[in-house]
Order: sequence, then C-alpha cells, then structure tokens
Amino acid sequence: TANGEYFAAAPLEAAGGRRVGTVFGYQGDPSWCLVVVDPGDDGTLASGTYVMELVTRDGRRIPWGPLEVQAGAGSAGRTMQGDWDGLAEVRLLHRDQGEVARADL
Repeated sequence: TANGEYFAAAPLEAAGGRRVGTVFGYQGDPSWCLVVVDPGDDGTLASGTYVMELVTRDGRRIPWGPLEVQAGAGSAGRTMQGDWDGLAEVRLLHRDQGEVARADL
C-alpha cells in the first residue's frame, strides 16, 4: 500500500542494557519510525521530555522531535526523510543527562 519493503523492530536500551522500550521502523514511501517507551520492560525512564535523534550509517545526527514520557510510558513517531535502511541508531536524549537510551539498528 505504501510501497513498503519491510517492517523492523529493535530494543530501546538504557545504560547497562536495561530495556526501556522498542523502536519500530518501516521502509517504504514514506518511511517512518515509531519509538515506544514501556514501563513494563526491564527499566523505566523518568517522566519528562526527551528528544529523539536519528543517526545515519554515515554518522550524521538528525534531531527528530520530542517524545513525552509520563509514568514511564510514552511514544512518538513520524515519517522521515530518507530510507529506514540508511539508519544505524535511534537515540533518546535528555536535556540534562544527554543520551539516556539507544536502539542499534
């Protein structure tokens, strides 16, 4: 329907490998990414506003928008410029703490 080639998922992990959610991606036209923070996983992120960052395979960092976490849960997603298969990582950044979680793709 959307010229899709595949759908992918990767664990979103905080320091020490604590799983705090899942990153979903779709390679299509358009490609998109959805980040889900889940309090039911191995860890919980503090409530607050985080910034999603896409990191491409050639090392470019692309600020990608906010993700609001309340009571350990939150989600945000949208279409993206470029292809899903061009990404190496999705990161969650906090204003005071820097990188707090990452999904290696």
